[in-house]
Amino acid sequence: MATGCLLVGIIAASFFVTRAKRALAIRYKHLDTPNSRSSHVIPTPSGGGVGIVLTFVIVVLWLYCVDKITFSFFVSLGVGGSLIAGVGMIDDHMHVPAVWRLIVHFVVVGLVFYLLVNPSQISSGYHDEKIGWGMVIVGVWGAVWFLNLFNFMDGIDGIAGVEAICVLGGASLICFLLNGTSTRLDLFLMLVLISGCLGFLFWNWPPAKIFMGDVGSGFLGYIIVVFSLKTIIEGSIFFWVWTILAGVFLVDSGVTLLVRLLRFEKVYQAHCSHAYQKAAKYYGSHKKVTVAVLLINLFWLWPMAMVVGFFPNLGLPITTISLIPLILIAFIFRAGK
Repeated sequence: MATGCLLVGIIAASFFVTRAKRALAIRYKHLDTPNSRSSHVIPTPSGGGVGIVLTFVIVVLWLYCVDKITFSFFVSLGVGGSLIAGVGMIDDHMHVPAVWRLIVHFVVVGLVFYLLVNPSQISSGYHDEKIGWGMVIVGVWGAVWFLNLFNFMDGIDGIAGVEAICVLGGASLICFLLNGTSTRLDLFLMLVLISGCLGFLFWNWPPAKIFMGDVGSGFLGYIIVVFSLKTIIEGSIFFWVWTILAGVFLVDSGVTLLVRLLRFEKVYQAHCSHAYQKAAKYYGSHKKVTVAVLLINLFWLWPMAMVVGFFPNLGLPITTISLIPLILIAFIFRAGK
């Protein structure tokens, strides 16, 4: 009962912080003005993800103060998340060169891997193989890429918030089914972040009254990375489960990047060639695409992830089966072109 009331309070807090940020953005004209790459047509306030960040970080700080969370986990979630959100907030209001953002991202992600990862103790979840330091290095690069792809994929109303809720919701459900209440802290923190996203979505649901901004999108991508690392290390959720749950964003961004590389385009430049952007333009609706993402997660990716959760040795084949339809969709909408 107390937990439920707290989560409702977090939804409300995120709602009111987002409303206040919107009012300030309008007053001081901190608006996202449409350009040739935009999916919106009117100037819209940005930076609404600060409501998600503040509610989550405050709860993490409270848990640390009452000795419910370890120092390493507190630094990873609270300090690291604040740094990622901070550089995102600065970039929302004044352009930060990509190289400086990436330096911050690599430093923070590297710190998290240093604090949380012991490669000799981590199972890949596939035939009981252990990962090595080489895979840790690949993991750091992959984590930074995932952090940034959440920003790349936050291009239409509601999509990033819905995807974060679906990924974390699926992970928390699987974690509970597999481990019961032994992972109570992880479950609670995932629900806290989901609640923050719900409060924000009141304002970001199509048609959006405020955008998430880099402050929120980078933060969400980063926190999901931290949760995935911790649960993989502890064996409560395997790598393949997280891959399936994040499939919509992973496939769209991955196919888009690959196609643009093959076309010898400058992949570091902003563009509007992701499959979800093409779909929104084709159907003339952000809401249809965002709802489609929600349905794909609930009725395709969640069940497949649960299969892998209970039968981890099937991780690779089930993940492949899960992602193939998403790859086909990306090519149908000519992602990257």
